Amino acid sequence: MNSLDFGPMMATTYAELFPGDKSVNVTALRDPEAVMLTSACSPNHVFWTHLSLVDMTRPADLPLNADAPPEARAIMRAFSFTDRGRQVLPGMLKSLERRS
Repeated sequence: MNSLDFGPMMATTYAELFPGDKSVNVTALRDPEAVMLTSACSPNHVFWTHLSLVDMTRPADLPLNADAPPEARAIMRAFSFTDRGRQVLPGMLKSLERRS
């Protein structure tokens, strides 16, 4: 399976990630309990949203304290990888990396 199976937008959104953004994906794939955080409309938010459309990520609860300011909840987004994502993404990320 390659990135074109997900349409050209997947390759485009991946290409817009910075190296630190990309490393979050690799690290989170190692931990089934990982919750990935990012700000709304960031490159990772766009990438993870696209992955959610093909059942590879899902929105997760924000791991914020009850006393966290409401603004934090408004600007932060959290995702976790699905079982399908953990299965498919390692190969897909390699394919996307070769294309970028």
